[in-house]
Amino acid sequence: MDRRVADKNRNLLGTYLGVAVAVGVLPGLAMEGGSFTGSALIVAGAVFVLLNQLIGTHPDEIRGSSPRRLLRLAAAGTAQDSMILLLISCLAAEFGLGLLTDDLMTVLLGGLIVRAVTLAVLAVPTPPRAPAGTDG
Repeated sequence: MDRRVADKNRNLLGTYLGVAVAVGVLPGLAMEGGSFTGSALIVAGAVFVLLNQLIGTHPDEIRGSSPRRLLRLAAAGTAQDSMILLLISCLAAEFGLGLLTDDLMTVLLGGLIVRAVTLAVLAVPTPPRAPAGTDG
């Protein structure tokens, strides 16, 4: 698998895991209807992934980036994820499917959790690719 595809897949996985962790950990962040349904999580994760793909604030190589650059991108990404979370909350109020938030602090903490989990998943090293024509 190409490295770019692997990074995109890890970004996707990290975003969905981040949304799930934020909903599970934060008491002021709940799914519409009060139950942890797969459809609401899929909708929320899809909005996150779509908007994060349009506005990329992830480092190209997380393990090789300088700490200053990582902090800058993490701060920008946290603000971005917080705004996306606020957008999802507004959409949930309109359409009845998504995440509901209690206050602005919950939105900021939720954005921080989503970004932290995404960066943690991106920081996990990928195994080296075997050369073509060899088994293993």
